[in-house]
Amino acid sequence: MKQEKYTVDGKTIDIMKEDWKYLIVLDACRFDYFEKNYKKYFTGVLKKGISSTNNTMIWLNENFSGYYDDTIYLATVPYINSVTETKLYDMTYDGKKHFFKIIDCEWSDELKTIPPETVNKEAILTIKEYPDKRIIIHYLQPHDPFIGENYRKYITKEYSENEVIIKNDKRNKLGNAIKKIVGIQIMWKLGKIFNSETLSPVTLIGMNEGVTGIRKAYEENLNLVLEYVSKLLPMLDGNVLIIGDHGEYLGEHGIYAHATNKRTKEIWEVPYMIIKKEDQ
Repeated sequence: MKQEKYTVDGKTIDIMKEDWKYLIVLDACRFDYFEKNYKKYFTGVLKKGISSTNNTMIWLNENFSGYYDDTIYLATVPYINSVTETKLYDMTYDGKKHFFKIIDCEWSDELKTIPPETVNKEAILTIKEYPDKRIIIHYLQPHDPFIGENYRKYITKEYSENEVIIKNDKRNKLGNAIKKIVGIQIMWKLGKIFNSETLSPVTLIGMNEGVTGIRKAYEENLNLVLEYVSKLLPMLDGNVLIIGDHGEYLGEHGIYAHATNKRTKEIWEVPYMIIKKEDQ
């Protein structure tokens, strides 16, 4: 049976009807890693949320299907922007038809992502300009590429996420067949004979540091974004809800990232934290 939206405490919830003024979304954030690390940065009431999907496009369609004239969305993911409708497989999403305003955060060519400090700057400007609006603040981290101090070295100038996606689509069937036979670790070793400059940062970490390195890089990325969330919280004048859109495989079941929607805790269990205004 297809699950809709989020489940918290065994009940299906509508995110837009929850009691928040600021919704903070951490992309690809696992519940277990969040639970382990958040207390270093802030406190709140943490519950385990069960997401409905492994895909942000599906997540947007399921959770924000109406029009919300009281809400602004700070966009960092490619599936929502202020300019055009986006498409993925048989799905579409046009943020302009769902929110009062979409604000596009500035991309970093150097880091191949939108860093959390950029999101914070846009959030502060938006709060000042629209003090009466609800705001969805979507951070791209802990989703890769991993831009923490110890792992940003694996982001190469030649690497392009879009180019890699296109190449991966073309060789996906062959790659999956090889992985089933030899395993991802062997694939990493074989990868060293190819041009490493165009490989993804995650692949480069796997080739050089293995599963342990990828998990350390993910956790460092999570700590980076949690630090910036903690810097933003004192500037927020209302209730805050922190959630993940979906989780992330970090080698469990021999899988990485979140391309598969198997019903496992690594993908489905996400943080659902409430921080009341009076507790900030």
